Amino acid sequence: MRKTVLCGLCAVMYFLLAPDIGAVTIDLTAGRGTTVYYDNAYFIEFTQEMQTTVSSGTGVIDPFLTIQKKKIEQGFNSDAIPLVLDTTRPMWNHSIQISDLALSPIPGYSLYYEFLLDINEPSRTGLITQHELEVYVVPYNEGGDINNYAAIGSLGDLIWDLDRVEDSRIEYDYNLWSGSGQNIDSAFLIDAALFSGYSPDDYVYLYAQFGRLSGPNGSAGHRSGDGFEEYAIREGVAPIPEPATMLLLGTGLIGLAGLRRRFTK
Repeated sequence: MRKTVLCGLCAVMYFLLAPDIGAVTIDLTAGRGTTVYYDNAYFIEFTQEMQTTVSSGTGVIDPFLTIQKKKIEQGFNSDAIPLVLDTTRPMWNHSIQISDLALSPIPGYSLYYEFLLDINEPSRTGLITQHELEVYVVPYNEGGDINNYAAIGSLGDLIWDLDRVEDSRIEYDYNLWSGSGQNIDSAFLIDAALFSGYSPDDYVYLYAQFGRLSGPNGSAGHRSGDGFEEYAIREGVAPIPEPATMLLLGTGLIGLAGLRRRFTK
């Protein structure tokens, strides 16, 4: 692992390279602006400047997945009724399509799709561990109302997986952005090239699991508390190019045209 300073965000950036390494811990608890690159994705703890672009206001962000349960919680976005697994707040659990995604407005990350994470944990503890993060693309004709986790993988493609190499985790600290008006804790930016070859109408399913799995002395992570965790996409961002043509943008990306990846766990 090597470390350098990301001057634009006044942050420390860590490069965790895959697949030549085993399990990793993506630690975003060091402070605001901490940035970690891992396996074609960036994880960024928000800075104050980034926070002001998504603060409270109608039409700024669109939450699409909300999960809540003590100790450990899991869920995926869907239009399914009743809600599946530990999802809550039906108005903020819904399907999204590739056409709903926008390239990141964060300077320097223009060829990455952005997913925003809002953590809502008790400030007395603050820490929470994420054990699972998966992104699937499911064909449009399969619909956006899948109600079974196993069915997502059988019907679609797993294009990004936190545990692709080995069981890994992400550590967050709610206290870095607790308080009224601080809506977003971090951004998950995934390489847009991974969506190459799919239709803009295809559905995107994001599965997440937070909390403490069984293990001695807390070694299996920090539990989820009373609050909820939610993923959102940013609204009001300029439309993106279609995935099939987007790879022609930028030196070195042409060779990635037609790339489709499918992982099995």
